Amino acid sequence: MSTGSESSQSGEKASNATGQKIDGYYFDSYAHLSIHEDMIRDKARTDAYRDAMIQNKRDFQDKIVVDVGCGTSILSFFALQAGASKVYGIDASNIIDMAKKIVAQNRAEGKIILFRSKAEEVELPEKADIIISEWMGYALLYEAMLPSVIAVRDKYLKPGGKVYPRYSNIWLCPFSDPEYYQSRVGFWSKNLYGLDFTPLQPYAVKCAFDEPHVEFMASQSLISFPAVIVEIDCQTVTEKELEHYDSEFSFKCIYAGELSGFALWFDCVFDGSQKKVVLKTGPEAPDTHWKQTLFYFDEMLEMDQDDEIKGKIDIKQNSENRRFMDFEIWFEAKGRKFHKKFALK
Repeated sequence: MSTGSESSQSGEKASNATGQKIDGYYFDSYAHLSIHEDMIRDKARTDAYRDAMIQNKRDFQDKIVVDVGCGTSILSFFALQAGASKVYGIDASNIIDMAKKIVAQNRAEGKIILFRSKAEEVELPEKADIIISEWMGYALLYEAMLPSVIAVRDKYLKPGGKVYPRYSNIWLCPFSDPEYYQSRVGFWSKNLYGLDFTPLQPYAVKCAFDEPHVEFMASQSLISFPAVIVEIDCQTVTEKELEHYDSEFSFKCIYAGELSGFALWFDCVFDGSQKKVVLKTGPEAPDTHWKQTLFYFDEMLEMDQDDEIKGKIDIKQNSENRRFMDFEIWFEAKGRKFHKKFALK
């Protein structure tokens, strides 16, 4: 017969084992070179980090920098080019072995010092003036890397130190995309080889729209002005706060059209002492590998100009895998109420 204490310890061990397995899959995915190629090829993303550092040399001159999730170490090199005296790069993936070769090839040994470790477990020899990290995932918080930045910040950032980027905002906007809806569902309304397949339409809706879509959304498909639904200050945010955000929203349609769902994207602000640089990932910005996250509802609603859409969105870490995200959206328009859950896995 087990005691309550033994049962609790057993549950904690199982939880830790599950967490380690999830982290193992995550770090393994970043060992593959293709994902780093995609990130470096993302000109909007890579240029924003370079510009934020090079155009704020006052922040980096003779400073100690920590690069959390350094990957190939390209951001570490940008920090050196901005005047940093030393950069500590941290990554738990096998890509760190390739990064060491890049550092040696570019004669930066002793200036860029790399650690293969989880950020939460790393032991650095000194505190830092600046933390840099490209921690953002789809819909900003997918993959849950920001807690790793917070761990390093709380342990190693000097008083008055800076976090690059400083601010992150999540945006939401209703959109109209009837063509995509018809392409996924309308097929089953046709006469196919003389047979009626319309019973499959409800299942087609479920298969097509149950999960968020990470795709590019044309700006002309937006039927209102976007609104910020989440604001994060990376200098002060806590890991607990990242677990759950909820926000009410209200949109007025600037165009008539069929409401298909809601598009979500983010921006990041590098609040440098000399120049503010903003990395944007919305439909009106240059394309990035993050694209936009689209939430389609099961039916479209015909909207007129000046119609209002009011509702609420919940954003949570997935209870079984903290690197996944759960969304829940409620809204009211045209006198009707809608509600749907989505999981980004």
